[in-house]
Amino acid sequence: MEPEPTAPSAWRAFRSDPQRQTAVAYVLWIVLAGVIWNVVFDRVLVLAGRRYVHVASQADEGGRPPVLVDPWMREARSRGARLAALVTVPVMVVGVIAIRFASRRNTSHRRLSRGT
Repeated sequence: MEPEPTAPSAWRAFRSDPQRQTAVAYVLWIVLAGVIWNVVFDRVLVLAGRRYVHVASQADEGGRPPVLVDPWMREARSRGARLAALVTVPVMVVGVIAIRFASRRNTSHRRLSRGT
């Protein structure tokens, strides 16, 4: 049975495997895009909720009919998803292009340093 690799040897193995580095870069970029999507979507919903509370309280104070939350937040959900996608798609495109460029550059540098 082989012993578990130690942290320094595991790190060296990771550093010497360009395919694994590229895969990790893709995963991290996808996670970043997911976080950005969630932040944008959440912010749109929070602002819409605040606006709804303001409009509903004004309607109540002014004696107007109540403002329903469902249509208000349904619109906000759609707007939030569209805006989050508009922000996230360019982030993903830039990330994929940058990772491909970096991985090809890394591979060509390795070939040059080996003399092949």
